[in-house]
Amino acid sequence: MTTSRAVALVIIAVMRGVRAHISPRTVVLVRHGAVNRVAGGVPPNALYGGDIDVPLSLRGEAEARAAAAYVADRWQVSSVWASPLQRAVYGARCIADAAGVSDVAQLEAFREIRRGTWLRRTPDEIEGLTPGGMEAFLRDTAYRPPGGAESIDDVQRRALGALRDEILPALEPGRVAVLVSHLYVTRALLATALPGTSIPDIDVPTASIAALAFDDTFREATVLCRGIKPDLLAADLATVEAVAAFPKTQLLVYTGDAGVSSSAMRDKARSRFGVDIPSTLDLCYVKSRALVEPALYPVATLVCQSVGSMILALECVFRVPPDLLVDTTGFAFAYPVACLACGCATAAYVHYPTISDDMIAAVSSRATAFNNRRLWLTPLKLVYYRAFATAYGLAGRTASVVAANSSWTREHLQSLWRRPCRVVYPPCDAEHLCSLPARDKDLLVFSLAQFRPEKNHRLQLDAWASLPDDVRTKVTLVIAGAVRHEADEALLEDLRAESKRRDLNVRFLVGAPRPEIVAHMRKAAVGLHTMRLEHFGISVVEMMAARAVPVAHASGGPLLDIVGADQDRGFVAETAQEYAKAIAALVDDHSMRNRMADNARAFVQHRFSDAAFETAFLAALDPVLAPLQTAF
Repeated sequence: MTTSRAVALVIIAVMRGVRAHISPRTVVLVRHGAVNRVAGGVPPNALYGGDIDVPLSLRGEAEARAAAAYVADRWQVSSVWASPLQRAVYGARCIADAAGVSDVAQLEAFREIRRGTWLRRTPDEIEGLTPGGMEAFLRDTAYRPPGGAESIDDVQRRALGALRDEILPALEPGRVAVLVSHLYVTRALLATALPGTSIPDIDVPTASIAALAFDDTFREATVLCRGIKPDLLAADLATVEAVAAFPKTQLLVYTGDAGVSSSAMRDKARSRFGVDIPSTLDLCYVKSRALVEPALYPVATLVCQSVGSMILALECVFRVPPDLLVDTTGFAFAYPVACLACGCATAAYVHYPTISDDMIAAVSSRATAFNNRRLWLTPLKLVYYRAFATAYGLAGRTASVVAANSSWTREHLQSLWRRPCRVVYPPCDAEHLCSLPARDKDLLVFSLAQFRPEKNHRLQLDAWASLPDDVRTKVTLVIAGAVRHEADEALLEDLRAESKRRDLNVRFLVGAPRPEIVAHMRKAAVGLHTMRLEHFGISVVEMMAARAVPVAHASGGPLLDIVGADQDRGFVAETAQEYAKAIAALVDDHSMRNRMADNARAFVQHRFSDAAFETAFLAALDPVLAPLQTAF
């Protein structure tokens, strides 16, 4: 049993024990899911509140359904209450349906905090309008922004009053009520059971779950649990959900997992990831999936996998011919096979090209790399790579529409496939990190990446060793990541031994649970990334959302899409000396660090939001989906 699983089981056991023996009346608090800022007319990084009715995004609806499944599974719910705003009502109705409760009671008292003239304004705009106002709001719970806004105390008074006057009196001892509301309402109610805690510092992610037990006087509350949020699948399920937004669409997933029914898949997705798979989704089991496993081909892996993908594609379309085949695996040789075999359209969402100009250039220059050590084979390998790249380009040109997850991937696809390609940035689920209050940072440099050769952790150690002694003594380096197998374990041990030999005092954090990773990102002043030609860089995005200023490799996605080279929201570097210079500058200049951290968070919230992904992905598919819709 892994540590994270053990912790999860312990939490559930404690919750059930408390429910049975302590809580005469339990109120479960659920925050609404992620919102669609674009539809609500709220600019990136700007405030919204009880003044406007912002709808949920597609992911927000999935989060609400996940929370509903979690709540219904763990409590016998008697009543469901909600704020009257649609983003809360949607989640409340999901819970009522899952728990078998007939109605949702809506109360104005649970509406989100009113922002007044701060509504739809960014922190910088608020500072210009009300100098020092944001700091005063977060420091003093009695402070009211201008324009008819509420203070945090105002929200707590009305929400707690309605809880004690409406919900608790109607709740029989031993029963459970659920309240779906908002960030500041949930914070204010939790604060009644957390004496001495600053309300703005209480972490309440979207669609997260907490529970309070109240005594018979309704005055004393005990926190049973808080901060529970079922995980969501990332890009692949977001893709399924985005396609499901089109009406009359029958969804089918080809799978090599024998004996898995569509209902079992839905149940597993709901229990493990908190996602409701659309009811229109079915599974088709295929036997040839093993033919694309790289371990099957120790020699000529690229060609053998590609041939295997063609056989796999034939089996898929012969078993159930699709009208549209959406591929997120990157096996381009499947496209012409599917098109010729059943005449279907094909859509490619490519995360990493099978081969790239950079790979060919690295071999041509005889550069030693983790996957290019036998330099005497260079001439033969060049012929092999160039021939494969030509065939790969021909196959890619047969796709009906093409989208890439980054500018770096798009550039290589356009070079090899010689056709237009749209960039659709993947959903990074960074809204939770962006919603966390800004806090003073520790002098901590944090790295997050699997312990694999291509992640180039040795460059991090070299950079750390290159720091001036007076800087290195003031700051801590934590390298976090996971290992997959014995080779990764061996690499990790080598890194530990090298750190010890060079007396670098680096801390390694291996296999840490997500809450611990998030805690480190919140503390970190600097986020470190050293992989060359990373096609995207989701860990860099998460660092920026948590206001850790990135120092990333000057290549691939981090350079082209995320950090950039203008030093507005972080630094890029290639050599150990360049990394050390950037880290030292951030450690020594607190003002620059704060400016870059604010810019980084605002940039991430705008470019990599769930709403942006939904809009871009559906726009990419529109040329092939729209004709199918009219055909139905």
